[in-house]
Amino acid sequence: MPEGLKVGPKLLETFKATAAELKLDSAAGQKVLDVFLSEQKAALEADEARYTQQETKWVEEITKDAEFGGTNLPASRTAATKAVMKFGGEPLAKLLKATGLDNNPDFFRAFARVGKAMGEDTIGGTGATPPAVKTRTLQAALYPKK
Repeated sequence: MPEGLKVGPKLLETFKATAAELKLDSAAGQKVLDVFLSEQKAALEADEARYTQQETKWVEEITKDAEFGGTNLPASRTAATKAVMKFGGEPLAKLLKATGLDNNPDFFRAFARVGKAMGEDTIGGTGATPPAVKTRTLQAALYPKK
């Protein structure tokens, strides 16, 4: 078997049964199995390489983005993280990280926009001048002029 490739017991059992049915001797059966597993390993490695290339492209696209990249990137990442944690929590953050979608430009932009729209946490009414209060006497309140 190719180095670093794990094969499940069900595949081996199925292969042994098929080799016996085709009356392959152990040398011929092993050769067929080795060719199959070698091809599977090569396909897996090709998929991993495509995944890595895609993620690299996404990171470059985000970094070069006029609105979210460059010097805005740290603030954009903070805003995106804030939105993910607020609306999806740790499970969503783990899913995005595990799938590489945390670097997908469309997801990143959407979450960064949501995070920016959420703004800073503030206490309502702070920083503004309270409205002027019109005072009236008890008599004026009870007996308004007509």
